[in-house]
Amino acid sequence: MRQGTDLLSWGLYGAAIDQAKRSRVPRSVLSLILLLLRISNLFFSLIVLTVRGMHIPRTPLSKDST
Repeated sequence: MRQGTDLLSWGLYGAAIDQAKRSRVPRSVLSLILLLLRISNLFFSLIVLTVRGMHIPRTPLSKDST
């Protein structure tokens, strides 16, 4: 799953660079787009990890349930 999100973000990264070269977008706008892509990738990874963590059976902390 992680590789898929990385490939997706790299594809968007390449598309953003191509678009910037074609339309002469300022470099600050490009860096802002890339920053937003990184943040969204981080949030997506965090959500995936949280969902995976919910499926892990947790051991009870109290000792009276033995």
